[in-house]
Amino acid sequence: MRIQEAARHLGVSARALRHYEAAGLIVPRRTSNGYRSYAASEIEPAAWV
Repeated sequence: MRIQEAARHLGVSARALRHYEAAGLIVPRRTSNGYRSYAASEIEPAAWV
């Protein structure tokens, strides 16, 4: 799922997900065009924040 879908799933903003990524809490994969791609298992740690 893309960042907006992941943010909606967690109930946070896309900016918060970028902050979590910068802090090293989550590490999304990147698609060939550079978009962040989140799997449900990758965003679980962000649900605890």
